[in-house]
Amino acid sequence: MPKRDILARNLVQRNQYVVRRHGSRRGNACVDVFQKGKRQLRMDRITVPELRELIDAGQELVILDVRPRQVRVQDGIIPGAIFAHPEDIDPIVKSYAPGTEIIVYCACPNEESAATAAKHLKQAGFKKIRPLLGGIEAWVKAGHPIEHAEPVKKAA
Repeated sequence: MPKRDILARNLVQRNQYVVRRHGSRRGNACVDVFQKGKRQLRMDRITVPELRELIDAGQELVILDVRPRQVRVQDGIIPGAIFAHPEDIDPIVKSYAPGTEIIVYCACPNEESAATAAKHLKQAGFKKIRPLLGGIEAWVKAGHPIEHAEPVKKAA
């Protein structure tokens, strides 16, 4: 059983969350997360093979990494990814047109941080936003390359 399914089952057993995966109208993976009976998140996800296909086709898109800087430095990033805190999207809003396709990834169970960032981007008027299903772990597991982010420089 995949790690994600085990985590979801454990959360359900503890009556904290219910996770339901299904296909969307566009055939993409979609996840519903319910917390104590309230729907929290629902949006289309992009799979690693779909993202790789877009990159290889030269499609214009923005890839946002919403993990903490220390984690990005230690584990690397998807090539070309841009750092963006999930709740601080002002620079992104000002830098890109609302029609820009944006892929968001993190390393959280059920892409929670990525989905939160995507929600903020959607509220800012962006239409084409999808979290990466499985996040950076799925990217690495599929054997795709990563870049190493520059280490944090300490003030003198």
